[in-house]
Amino acid sequence: MINWVMCCESISFSGHGYASVLFGLCWVIGYCSVSPLAIYFSTWRYVQLATSIPCVLFGILMLFTLPESFSFLVAKRKRDDLVKWIETASRVGNEEIDYDADQIVDMSSREDDNKSLLQTLKIVLQSKLMVTYTAVESFLWIIDLMIYSALSLSSTGVGSHNMHLSYIFSGLVEIPSYFLIPAAIDWLGRKPSVMVCHLILAFSLLSMYLFDHEADPEIFLIIWLIAKFAVASAFMLCFVYGAELFPTNCRSICLGTCATISNLGAVVAPHVPAMDIFFPGLHYLFYALCSFICTILTTILPETKENHSIPRSQQQSLA
Repeated sequence: MINWVMCCESISFSGHGYASVLFGLCWVIGYCSVSPLAIYFSTWRYVQLATSIPCVLFGILMLFTLPESFSFLVAKRKRDDLVKWIETASRVGNEEIDYDADQIVDMSSREDDNKSLLQTLKIVLQSKLMVTYTAVESFLWIIDLMIYSALSLSSTGVGSHNMHLSYIFSGLVEIPSYFLIPAAIDWLGRKPSVMVCHLILAFSLLSMYLFDHEADPEIFLIIWLIAKFAVASAFMLCFVYGAELFPTNCRSICLGTCATISNLGAVVAPHVPAMDIFFPGLHYLFYALCSFICTILTTILPETKENHSIPRSQQQSLA
């Protein structure tokens, strides 16, 4: 989450969709790498250790090499660090950048200077608009992560008789979605893209209820792949849309809340199939209903295609 927030605060608005491609591909590489590790190591403890070591090494590397984000430096009015950031970007990009650091810093709002975490949280809680947006986004994150986790957990029993191969293919099917996201958000917009993805997901899950995976394995597999494609797109759009929805001064708090609460979906996911004790396939209907509700709730949120974060007139409610 922190990686994505820093990325969005350090690149141009038009580059968010293309950044999601890189993030998505890296996610798929990590996702698919779990299966070979599970084959090589005998217990989950060794798999956990093998996946943790790269995180530690990467964290140490980033500690000494990763600069602060551009938007953060502007918001905190750190002129000297901002000049170093721009000069580094100019050198790495091999392109001369014409800028006025004093003008850039002066464009930032002085009202947000030196506000502590608790002060920013208080400001957010006092804004009905921000509370509403955070609540809606949190619900979307919970549902998307719940369905994503559920489909991932069931991937070993779909398609190939080799569970490791099935798991890898369940990750590879996400790749097309990450390449389509930039085109979708530029053509349709952020808000319509989120709604379309959840609608496709809802109808796919409803179809999974109608077709039996044992009687119609080929049809069920195709529908399952469409559902995985749709939920992967919806979940990535949560990052893109969410980062643009909230202003810089409270983006970390709002997105952090969404990311934290979304883990409820991952916790619930393994237990939802227990609903089938009432009648077979009920959990698919539950997932489809949740996806449809996400579509309806998204209508509350604003479009951010032309405006980075909420409109200026609405941001005044944060002051």
